[in-house]
Amino acid sequence: MTPPPWITRAAAALVLLVGSLPAAEPRWGDPRGFFEQETVTETEVRPGLRRIAARGLREGRAIESQLLVVDLRRPDLRLEALTGRRILRAKSGQFVWRSTVSQMLADHDALGAINVAFFDIGATQATQGLVVRNGKLLREPQAGRPALLAYDDGRLALAEPTWSGRVHSGAQRRPLAGVNRPQLAADEVVAYQLPWSRSPGGSANFTRTQKVREILIGPVVFHPATATGEAARLAGPVIEIRDDGRPFELEENQLVLSAGESAAPFFRATRVGAEVAIDWSLQGLPPGHAAHTLRHAVAAQPLLIRDGKKLPGDGSFWTTRHPRSAVALHPDGKQAILLVVDGRSAKSAGMALATLADYLLHLGAHDALNLDGGGSSALALRSEGKVLILNTPSDGRERPIPTGLGVVEVK
Repeated sequence: MTPPPWITRAAAALVLLVGSLPAAEPRWGDPRGFFEQETVTETEVRPGLRRIAARGLREGRAIESQLLVVDLRRPDLRLEALTGRRILRAKSGQFVWRSTVSQMLADHDALGAINVAFFDIGATQATQGLVVRNGKLLREPQAGRPALLAYDDGRLALAEPTWSGRVHSGAQRRPLAGVNRPQLAADEVVAYQLPWSRSPGGSANFTRTQKVREILIGPVVFHPATATGEAARLAGPVIEIRDDGRPFELEENQLVLSAGESAAPFFRATRVGAEVAIDWSLQGLPPGHAAHTLRHAVAAQPLLIRDGKKLPGDGSFWTTRHPRSAVALHPDGKQAILLVVDGRSAKSAGMALATLADYLLHLGAHDALNLDGGGSSALALRSEGKVLILNTPSDGRERPIPTGLGVVEVK
């Protein structure tokens, strides 16, 4: 029996209507549908913090991933930069204190934590790229290393800021070349403070070929910027001056200024007891984000997603499967995902960066940053009073690192 013409026309119109409907928006932080033969478990750790474990097959390979989904619209949750405090092998040429991710979580009383920055793993262990903790600059920005920025109102952003810094000694001024930086040219002055364990003196691999003058200052007082265009400042009296290459052991509220050989005469008139200061400011921040409201920042690379679009990349770093860590931001800038994908094992093959970007888009990311991966990848959680490592680090144990990112309860 042939259907009446009006039924045929209605059916055709329905097909056209369904075919023209937009694809469903991804549910924020939901991995379902990304893997074949998937298993997904989800647990609310506390209001505003969800833990998700997702595993399955992708491109024919087994993958295991762990996520923390954080809602910073809640005023009692924040993301903070974490620094190492426990591990140092000074005899091996290391200068910077490190901790494992689980140790950072415990030491900073965080709810969750993830590894973040690439670092000078073969030598000083110094973090690469911008680090700000509680408004204080612990490492200056580096070109090519975008940063996650966390503001005092809970908003997050990804950007690649620049900076400027100055040294003040009496009436003299000169540029500050860096903070906690594992390089010192002859014409530069660089500032060192915790989490560096000691100043470079003449013993670092980057100072052995020159005569360095070092100025120990303390106790230093931190004067944060309070308005747009104002610089933050660290200032204090000079405790001691050294030209003999012996490094200073650094303590809380101390600062060392290391001057390369041709920069050393800047401090010719500086005396013990005189006040010396450094100041700094950040430029190139996203519109609507004032520098004086920035509380925490950590850097890595590369950016994977910008404004909801996957960014291109090439080379073996992009195409080879590795354990991966990443942070993703919601369009509102007040929700985040901390993600670790295990790799280098039969249980989990790891991901190329292109696949990682696809996964983050599936999770609803508007912006996303790749973090240090490989043996550094680790995600920790405080649950029922215990500190848990959620993933399986590829080294068989957690790797000590200098910098992490924590989910912290505001009390």
